[in-house]
Amino acid sequence: MAPLGVVDADLGVYGVKRLKVADLNVCRRTPSANCANTAMTNAEKAADSSSTSPSRPRRTSRPALPAAVATLTQQPGCRGARYSRHHEDAAKLTLYVDWDSVAAHEQFCAKTDLYAPFVASLAPLSTTAPAPYHVAFEPPAKGVLDVAPAVEVLHLNFPADYGAEKQGVVLKKFGEFFAISEKAAGAQGMDLLVGSPAVGWAVEEREFKEEKARVLVVMIGWKSVEAHMQYRDTDAFRESIGMIRGLEAMKGISVYHVACAKA
Repeated sequence: MAPLGVVDADLGVYGVKRLKVADLNVCRRTPSANCANTAMTNAEKAADSSSTSPSRPRRTSRPALPAAVATLTQQPGCRGARYSRHHEDAAKLTLYVDWDSVAAHEQFCAKTDLYAPFVASLAPLSTTAPAPYHVAFEPPAKGVLDVAPAVEVLHLNFPADYGAEKQGVVLKKFGEFFAISEKAAGAQGMDLLVGSPAVGWAVEEREFKEEKARVLVVMIGWKSVEAHMQYRDTDAFRESIGMIRGLEAMKGISVYHVACAKA
């Protein structure tokens, strides 16, 4: 598979030996947050991956995530964990944990001798503070996170009192949207989608623009971020996206892309 960008995971330029790029040119899109954080993260990563001589050992202030979450994956009820930095802002990292139940996660949180060090271990790895919430995806999210090279993650925010009947209407609309997208892409010979989209309502209310909101989380698998952008430039997308943007009482949408690895 062709690389998605011009540099690899250690910021080395594809096809060129011993050359790394650490400035914001490696970002496929300009970060919407403070650019300085992303630039410093890139620089530290380049320094870490270049520090291989005995006189200049690798830094240890940013531990590898699999080691940082070893305690998590050993907990009763934890089926596994996946993680990824955001395509749009590499300074942000999201951890996806598959639990048997919300209660299983809450039992881990209650183990203060384990949970507090676990949360502290995540702090150096992302510019965003941990803010866990729960979603019962249908189908399970691992069906797209484990197979898609790029996953579009959407959060659709609705009023906190958005009832079950209205939630059902939204899910139906998304089903229709997915069917149209798949049919349109196939008709145009665009083999872009990967896996089955996962959809689910967050169990807890979430904060959106300083107000409580009911949130629908959607994950759609693509062959690449570029493939997603290619589909967005089609008439089929422009004609069908109104089904989503016009959902009753929706307060806003956030979108980012991830490419997950298993912890």
